[in-house]
Amino acid sequence: MNIAINANRAKSGGGIRHLKGILNNLPDYVKNKHKIHLWSHEQLLNQIDPNDCLIKHKYKLSNKNILHQLLWEKFKLIDEIRNNNCDVLINIDAGSLCTFKKSITMSRDMLPFEPNIIKDFPFKYKFRQILLRYISINSLNKAGKVIFLTNYAYQNIRKYLKRNIDFEIVPHGVDQTSFNKNSIISREKTLEKTITYISPFLPYKHQDNVIYAFNLLKSKGYKIKLKLIGNMTDYSKDSIKKAFNKIDLKDSIQILENISQNQIPKYLNKTDIFIFASSCENMPNTLLEAMASGLPIACSNMGPMPEILKDAGVYFNPHDYSSIYKSLKKLLDNESLMKELSQKAKNISKKYTWLESSESLFKAALSLLN
Repeated sequence: MNIAINANRAKSGGGIRHLKGILNNLPDYVKNKHKIHLWSHEQLLNQIDPNDCLIKHKYKLSNKNILHQLLWEKFKLIDEIRNNNCDVLINIDAGSLCTFKKSITMSRDMLPFEPNIIKDFPFKYKFRQILLRYISINSLNKAGKVIFLTNYAYQNIRKYLKRNIDFEIVPHGVDQTSFNKNSIISREKTLEKTITYISPFLPYKHQDNVIYAFNLLKSKGYKIKLKLIGNMTDYSKDSIKKAFNKIDLKDSIQILENISQNQIPKYLNKTDIFIFASSCENMPNTLLEAMASGLPIACSNMGPMPEILKDAGVYFNPHDYSSIYKSLKKLLDNESLMKELSQKAKNISKKYTWLESSESLFKAALSLLN
């Protein structure tokens, strides 16, 4: 049996981690009985481990604009799939116009379905998200089966879809061997603690509110430092600049850009408290990685975060820096709570395995052939 995977536009950190996770942890029944044809851009193909059952196809339009890419998927990809005698297609995201009949499509991106989040972006960015919403709805409605990463995503997207849609919820996994911090290291209250936030700088990630909350904690005498790991974008430069102009403790804050994925465990292992302040997510990989690292977590109460972290974190409203301040203060004031939550988070993370994610995805795809 030949299985096609369309990952032509999988460029985000989450999309790349997902594809690497499922292909580097293939169940035996897939490796021994099937061939996988993967279409993607060269950068991603180079990150996938060689495998006797895997055949890579380089996508040459990855640097073209989205219209070129969509037209290629609609008129050319289906021919390539048929020419390679593929029986079923897995679309890694819903932004595809490929009309191959036996297909399973993953819903990965919540942003097109969050109009209150995108309304403040520039017109060009907003138009792209509206276009992707239209394409995603069309793609999901035509799929033989839809994969959602979280129940939150299903509940919020299903109202746009036909009623009889066939779907499954298959979450991401997390690499437990890389994120192997067993528990938070006990330290005296007098020593400086590191708070870390890992996410690209976008308005809905609320790094500015994290800075304001951190500044308030410092003004109260807490010995802390803040590491913001992620690439700056044009959409957040002004808000971050404004935040820095309002505080006096810039030397206690580090912004670290261009940090590769294989460096993330190193930073998490030097972290005392992890913070996640996003208000729009489908299934955040960095939250899972912090959980697997056994860190106490101060977390946004929006999106799927409570579904994933459950009772293993202290929650806040990401739009309100005073709420963020109170959550961080609660952790900093209670070492025993930090240890308790870190262990809870570690235990919850163990149910998210790439092998189970891979097995569930391929099982769902092959069910279309029955």
